[in-house]
Amino acid sequence: LKYIDPTYMIRTVPANSSDVRMCAQLAAAAVHGAMAGFTGFMSGHVNNSLAMIPVSQLFGKQGVVDIKGRTWQRLLAETGQP
Repeated sequence: LKYIDPTYMIRTVPANSSDVRMCAQLAAAAVHGAMAGFTGFMSGHVNNSLAMIPVSQLFGKQGVVDIKGRTWQRLLAETGQP
């Protein structure tokens, strides 16, 4: 099964306080990186820590998710899908 980007269907409910906090943290990390002179990166969470991820590491690989695996089950649980 090829990985299908579910971001278009995740936001079916209004943002809650956790969403607002996470977005503020990501925005602050992006601004800090830009003010430090870094380019070609995006901010994100890696192992529950904010990180600056090089854009070159984001693309090039095609993601595959095992629908019987733990990652897919977490996605379903997190998004409230059956």
